[in-house]
Amino acid sequence: TVLAWLFRNSLPALLIAIPILFQPELRRTLERIGRVGIRGWIAPSPVEQTIDTVVKASLNLSQRRRGALMVLERSTGLQEYMANGVELDAAASIELLTGLFLPDSPLHDGAAIFRHGRIAACGCLLPLPQDSQTPSQWGTRHRAAIGITERSDAIAVVVSEETGRISLAKDGHLYTGLDEQTLRHRLTALLSINTNHGGWWWTRRKEQQ
Repeated sequence: TVLAWLFRNSLPALLIAIPILFQPELRRTLERIGRVGIRGWIAPSPVEQTIDTVVKASLNLSQRRRGALMVLERSTGLQEYMANGVELDAAASIELLTGLFLPDSPLHDGAAIFRHGRIAACGCLLPLPQDSQTPSQWGTRHRAAIGITERSDAIAVVVSEETGRISLAKDGHLYTGLDEQTLRHRLTALLSINTNHGGWWWTRRKEQQ
């Protein structure tokens, strides 16, 4: 009888006390939902975050006509190419990528390599294609993107310094003239999350033709 009385009389007080005690947290949550909606309030996966960063950074660099080469490691390790660059191991962000590919940056001409959703190294030199018939109009960045994807299952995103055109390289093939939606769709189709012992890494996903 006593417990029933306590529960019955405490519930209204709790309904009033909880919003008062957690008022700052509730306000921040409601403000975020108001800005980005329910979908944006739910935290994206690391792969989604990386794809979003690469896509937005590519568009930013494209608009400014800044050349860039970003390589996303999958199951084939790229340690030998990271070794000739500058080790970074930094959280990926649009601001960092934009800064790395500034024309006056000493790391401008190399590639940024992503591993586990982070920028593992930058200023990396990549191999050129084995096929001497590669079109001559493609510059060193585009040829390096083809070369690294010939030797591994990595995905490379290239921004042309001359035209601002965005391209994607996969399995030694280059797909040019991509817009935001197409680039995001292709990266989402190619990259997926896989867990093992609490970790995650890039894996292949069958690309829908």
